[in-house]
Amino acid sequence: MCGIFGIVGERASRHAGSSGRRAIEHRGPDAEGLWTDGKVVFAHSRLSILDLSADANQPFFQNEQQVITYNGEIFNFEELRRELVTDFQFKTSSDTEVLYRLLEKWGRQGLRRLNGMFAFGYYDRTQKKLLLVRDRFGIKPLYFFHDHRGLIFSSEQKAIYPFIEEGIDERALVEYLSFKCVSGQRTLVRGVSELNPGHWLELDVVTNRMSVERWYEMPRERDQVTPDLVESTEYLLEDAVRLRLISDVPVGLQLSGGVDSSIIAYLVSAKAGKKLNSYSIGFPGDDQDESKYAEKVSAQLGLNHHPIEFTARDFMELWEQATYHNDEPINHPHSLPIFKLSQVARQDVTVLLSGEGADETFLGYEHHRRYLSLASLKEACAFHQFLPLKVVQQMLGNLALTFTDQLGGRQDCVKGPATKSGNTKHMVEFSLHLNSLLNRIDKMSMAHAMEIRTPFLDYRIVERGLREKMANLVGEDGDERKRPLMRLYEKFFGEDMSRRKKVGFRVPFDEWLREDFRFREYVIQKILLSEGTDVFASGYVEGLVGRLHRAEFVPSTFREAWVVANFAIWNRVFNEVRQASPSLSGSLRHL
Repeated sequence: MCGIFGIVGERASRHAGSSGRRAIEHRGPDAEGLWTDGKVVFAHSRLSILDLSADANQPFFQNEQQVITYNGEIFNFEELRRELVTDFQFKTSSDTEVLYRLLEKWGRQGLRRLNGMFAFGYYDRTQKKLLLVRDRFGIKPLYFFHDHRGLIFSSEQKAIYPFIEEGIDERALVEYLSFKCVSGQRTLVRGVSELNPGHWLELDVVTNRMSVERWYEMPRERDQVTPDLVESTEYLLEDAVRLRLISDVPVGLQLSGGVDSSIIAYLVSAKAGKKLNSYSIGFPGDDQDESKYAEKVSAQLGLNHHPIEFTARDFMELWEQATYHNDEPINHPHSLPIFKLSQVARQDVTVLLSGEGADETFLGYEHHRRYLSLASLKEACAFHQFLPLKVVQQMLGNLALTFTDQLGGRQDCVKGPATKSGNTKHMVEFSLHLNSLLNRIDKMSMAHAMEIRTPFLDYRIVERGLREKMANLVGEDGDERKRPLMRLYEKFFGEDMSRRKKVGFRVPFDEWLREDFRFREYVIQKILLSEGTDVFASGYVEGLVGRLHRAEFVPSTFREAWVVANFAIWNRVFNEVRQASPSLSGSLRHL
């Protein structure tokens, strides 16, 4: 796990590479590296997890004809190494060298052999071609900016900002306020794009011509019936956990107390052969706090458990810092507890295993059952709306009118033809939710140089979940949720634990805003009335503040306060980073 940065073209220089790397050095404090041939610059901040020696530092090369800067983990690297050892003499025990040799032997066709999470830049000097690649589901982030002067890429957007003069993408802003996310490659900053999951980008360094192609396609037909679905799911999960326990640094568990993280904890405790540290977040005074179940599971499994309290004060203290690391407005309150948990856990471990991804793969959310009755993709997309377009028009005034009519149906939120099996609606979950979730996990954990691994997002498990007929996951009438996982949970922890109602990881933001005067005044005075809200229509923010002062706490007030506050913080942070010189931008991470 690391931070990667690169520049190709007119902007390329050792100074530019060093400046960009400093903006992401929090991702990899163990080693730094820079390589350039004058036209291409690769810079790297390393978090050492496999092969801790300097031989595995990056950018990595053997003959300087091919160079790689890589972020992530190839979990099946030992298996791949055994295939490659007949052709190459390995000098390290790292997965980086395995990936490097795999590309040397099989090129892009070798990507399908990878079981892992990854984003990398690979430069072939003989062909003058740069290749950027992102993993199947977007577990690892990768951003780029391309214009007539060349290309810049990085693990985080903030490293790109100081090198460009672009401002906010108004169309993306309207979409963000409406749906809490921006579809496709676009980000909130004009010209800065996110390489989509399962895609590669190729740049001809001589001509500056760029092309983007998909290398991985998720299953779209739900036509599979697995007779032994529970047993086969358990087998795949056991193997996914085994692979994700491979590490040369301490590994721990992110344990919420829910079904998914508890299943991972059970399998890890059976495989690890030693007492592991586990960490959970709790909210004092919240009657829906699940941390008590985390303590119960950890006691049953003999884990060394660390409960962590999260309060309104923590939220206030960490909000701006977390936004800086997120590179985007915080779109879910979960981000800040993950930020704090990673900060605390990093004192003991460098890697955490998490249960994230199970609900998306095995249809675990309440709205998945509602999908079964939705008549069209348009309705499925609308179900994810955060704020009605009418409200967005009020917020932004004339700025919104140009774009909101185009957003009403949001028919393009999922590419590809609809299918009778209902899988297109499930693709909405991956398109609109999973990518946002994974970015949140990566940014909040890597702010503290913490790697989070997600066994449920092993591609073999995801493909199993996406191919299985819906009835096998939620029942014929849609009255169950993630059936195979619930069966495993009951097997591991008994019927009493499995019968409790799903609560979910919930941050009591609305309650704090309504009941905590200090928290509400912080939101109003320090955020809503700050300079970051200047993009909104005249009088809109003042009206929202008036509703908060008058205690008009209806659901729309909470939603609007949340989205405006988070945009305001991000807007302020973005402008500070953009206006900083590249040599100074790294210091802003201490906001």
